[in-house]
Amino acid sequence: MTRYFPREAIILGAGIVLLFLNWFSPLFEEPMLFVLSTLFYLFVIPIAIISLYGGNLRDFGFRKEWHWPFSWRITVLTGLFVLSLLVLASLLPQFNSYYIARLPASSGWRAFFITVVFGLYLFAWEFFFRGFLLFGLVPRFGVYAIVIHLVLFTGMHITKPPLELVASLPGGLLLECVAYRCRSFLPAFLIHWMMNVVLKVLIVI
Repeated sequence: MTRYFPREAIILGAGIVLLFLNWFSPLFEEPMLFVLSTLFYLFVIPIAIISLYGGNLRDFGFRKEWHWPFSWRITVLTGLFVLSLLVLASLLPQFNSYYIARLPASSGWRAFFITVVFGLYLFAWEFFFRGFLLFGLVPRFGVYAIVIHLVLFTGMHITKPPLELVASLPGGLLLECVAYRCRSFLPAFLIHWMMNVVLKVLIVI
C-alpha cells in the first residue's frame, strides 16, 4: 500500500479520521469513561497502524531514555512563567466553570480523576500528537511537521475557554519542541500532565 500511498499520507489521513471519530463519535460520552474512547482512538489504533506497517515504536517517540536538551536556567524560568499563567487562569471564571463542570462532585473521585484518569487521557493524547503524528511526519517534512500537526492540536482546543484556545498555540509549540529535541513524547506528556494537575488543583481548592 505504501507504494501508492506514502507512509506520511497514511499517518496524516488516519490521524485526521481518528481525531474526528474521537471528537464526534466517542465510544463513551460519560466524562469518567471518555478516556477509554481516547485511549482506543488515539493510542490503540495508532499503535496498530504502526505495527501493521512494521514500524518501530521507538521511531515514533516511544523512548524511555532521553536527554533534557535545555539549560536549567531556561527550564526554571519557563516553569515559573507557566506556573504564573496557571495561577492566573485558575482565577478566571471561564476556566472555573468549564473544568468544575467536568469534574466529579466527590472530592475523592476528583483527586483520582485529576491525577489518574486525566493522566491516561493525556498519555494517549501526547503519544498521538507528539509521537504518532510528529515523528510519523518528520521523515518527509522535517521540522515543518511541527507546523502541520500544530494546526490539528490547536484545532482540538476550539471548544475550550477562549484563552486556553489562544494559549494552546504557543503551549503546543513548546511541547512539540520538547518532544522533537528529546526524540520522545514522554517529557511532553509529563509536562502536560503536571500542568493539568496544577491547574485543576488550583481551581478546586
